[in-house]
Amino acid sequence: ITMEEMRNVTMLHHFTAEEAFEIFALKANRDGFLDKRSFFEAFKSIIQSTGTKFDTQSKKDRLTLVLHRLFDIFDQDHNGLVDFTEIASGLSVLCGGDADDKARAAFELYDLNGDGFISQDEMVNYLTSIFKVMYETEPSTPERVHGMSPESLAQTTAESVFEHADLNGDGLLSVEEFTRWYTSDTDNGNADSDFSLEEARSLTRLDRYTPKQAFEMLALEADRNDGCFDKIGFFRAFKSIVKAQGGLNDKDEQDRLIVVLHRLFRIFDQDGNGFVDFEEVASGLSVLCSGDKETKAQAAFDLYDYDGDGFISLSEMERYLRSIFLIMYEAQPNTRARAGGVSPEELAEITAEQVFVDADLNGDGKLSLEEFSKWYSKDNSSAAAVKGMAQSVPDWISLDEVRRLTKLGKYTPQEAFDRLARAANAESYVNKRSFFVAFNDIIEESGGIESEEDQDKLVLVLNRLFDLFDVDNNGVVDFQEMASGLSVLCGGSRDDKLANAFALYDYDGDGFISLDEMTHYLSCVFKVMFQMQPSTQQKMGGVSAEELALATAQQVFVDYDLNQDGKLSFDEFKEWYTQENTQE
Repeated sequence: ITMEEMRNVTMLHHFTAEEAFEIFALKANRDGFLDKRSFFEAFKSIIQSTGTKFDTQSKKDRLTLVLHRLFDIFDQDHNGLVDFTEIASGLSVLCGGDADDKARAAFELYDLNGDGFISQDEMVNYLTSIFKVMYETEPSTPERVHGMSPESLAQTTAESVFEHADLNGDGLLSVEEFTRWYTSDTDNGNADSDFSLEEARSLTRLDRYTPKQAFEMLALEADRNDGCFDKIGFFRAFKSIVKAQGGLNDKDEQDRLIVVLHRLFRIFDQDGNGFVDFEEVASGLSVLCSGDKETKAQAAFDLYDYDGDGFISLSEMERYLRSIFLIMYEAQPNTRARAGGVSPEELAEITAEQVFVDADLNGDGKLSLEEFSKWYSKDNSSAAAVKGMAQSVPDWISLDEVRRLTKLGKYTPQEAFDRLARAANAESYVNKRSFFVAFNDIIEESGGIESEEDQDKLVLVLNRLFDLFDVDNNGVVDFQEMASGLSVLCGGSRDDKLANAFALYDYDGDGFISLDEMTHYLSCVFKVMFQMQPSTQQKMGGVSAEELALATAQQVFVDYDLNQDGKLSFDEFKEWYTQENTQE
């Protein structure tokens, strides 16, 4: 159960925190407790007032499950009662309303003794309730805070809040001090649901534009405000971008886009004045755009070069990278941990200095377009670190999950290849559109996608799989290489896999497999395994797919090329393939 689903199922997002608390208060007994029946009645009142009807059994069952889970979060001693104040505090994270509404309601909840001030103990109690809900609805939360309990996280957060917000140092927060902290963008316990880079790319449709194309469309709105966006202009720009690509699929996507755009705007509105700088926004959003290496390098150079002198200075590089990292830290919460806990600003400074070490070949303290392009296209430099962070693999990806999402586990390799072959042109190349269409046919034939969450995951997986084999970024992939790699995801009996594997290894069709052919095939397979199951590469000592393929193929020929003629017959290949400890 995600936080977003819990908001939608309970309908709390239609109510301000204060409105919801009043409904719960009516159901609480004289001692301030609700039993499960009263708790359910409170939600019945909330849902009925919105006019929502749960007209199917599955929707009713989902609501019942959610309400039971929420009640159990706060019924810690299992006595069938929950404290009104605690449950109202925790559920505030699910409510709607603007920042002032939430701040006012939250202050009243924090101020347990009603003295007009919030003590550190009162804040700890409130935050503990908030974090209990977040831990339940966002399973990644404990991992993101290094395994801390809700209670420990609340204590640590409260100490940090008082350090920053208790301006007069009296150990209490006044309404003014609390509101200033609460409406800021830092640890206020009202985090919106997370979004990923992949989701932001898809919803904003920026993945269908090169950076230059996107910047030109964004600039149309920014120009009206002398190089700045207000929030209306920012939303209007994205409305034009999305509309130009045919719009969104449904209301759920529209609602989700609004959440993402609010978050993106807030990332850059650091001083909270309602305006953001066009160049900073364009710089940060470039990480969401498409295009080949040359296109991205040119667009990135134009954005780095703020003063337009044809060179990039160290300060310009820092400014650009800061914008990039602000987006990445927001969209990928594990980015900060991977960067050693430093802030986006600190990481930008460190990275920029390393870029100049790598790329400033003539040592003049600035980068020309040629120097910048060489750096940007390298895979073994600081450029790889920047681009690699933007392409990190989600925790949920595994070979089994990819098999399930793509439905390839239901097909033998030959059956899958026959269907995928329809996507190839006369030269045996597949473009991305045909690749997606082919998988859409496979999935529809196998019963379709089971949920919107699976649909989002599938889009990410298919993009990753295509990009694995589009090594030169020209928008097409070789069918045989792709089919070879995807074979590791297919089902079928051992004999099915054996026959198809031999056919795929034997690229020239001479009835034998050479060392080069085996190396080539295994390289394709390992690329998929490394991308879709990242722990595989770690287990192999961090070697590349190509290095592992060569080492594996050489060992296979040592062990199974029985007549030492430098090639494997079908029988020799079968002997290797059927050894259980060397399969896949």
